[in-house]
Amino acid sequence: KPSGTRPREDVAGPLREMWLTEKRSQAVEQQAKELAGRVAGSKGLAELAKESGLETKTSAPFLRNGEGAGELPASLVSAVFDAAEGAAVTSAGPAGWYVAQLKSVDRPDPGANAAAVEQLARQLDGQLRGDLVAGYQAGLRSRFPVEIRREDIDRLF
Repeated sequence: KPSGTRPREDVAGPLREMWLTEKRSQAVEQQAKELAGRVAGSKGLAELAKESGLETKTSAPFLRNGEGAGELPASLVSAVFDAAEGAAVTSAGPAGWYVAQLKSVDRPDPGANAAAVEQLARQLDGQLRGDLVAGYQAGLRSRFPVEIRREDIDRLF
């Protein structure tokens, strides 16, 4: 079928639904941000959400990399780790808008798990070594440009 202007009745329904979905999303975003802004007062998020007729859930503690966060969007996990204790943050996710309040920060005790500390030290050591080698190679390549001729290598070997 050739391209051209489609009849109004073919596009009116889908366009109306798209417009309504966008407007609903904007309204929910505004509601989430207003709720997060009100948390700064004396009431907590759970109490304010209950007053607004919204559902709340308390997550289990999770790590900065998102491990243990369940189905929370990565953008929310990141926002929580950037927040101060007691602060509320908002983020969009696949299921809609989320509002979270950071109740507490569990600081690890390095002495309680020496094996984990040793593993982290080895991991960081390996990453630093890799970064140093990559930086050294980049410096050499910028100073001494290299051209790899695959066809010549294939012909010789």
